[in-house]
Amino acid sequence: MKVRVSKVELADCPGDGGKWVLYCDHLENGEWLNGGMVQGTNKKILASLRTSKFGDGLTTWCPACQDTHGTK
Repeated sequence: MKVRVSKVELADCPGDGGKWVLYCDHLENGEWLNGGMVQGTNKKILASLRTSKFGDGLTTWCPACQDTHGTK
């Protein structure tokens, strides 16, 4: 499985959890399986999650990663 994490972007609905958002897409053989997102008010913290490895940041914030890797 391949995971693609977006750049930190402005959130469509900042009132739902913060001004900034990251999206995580899970792909299998080029096909989209599922995805997750996290919103926050601190752009630097979200950017640090973007570059983290599995078992580190991604599995703690992305519900789809948590399900896939059994860390929920």
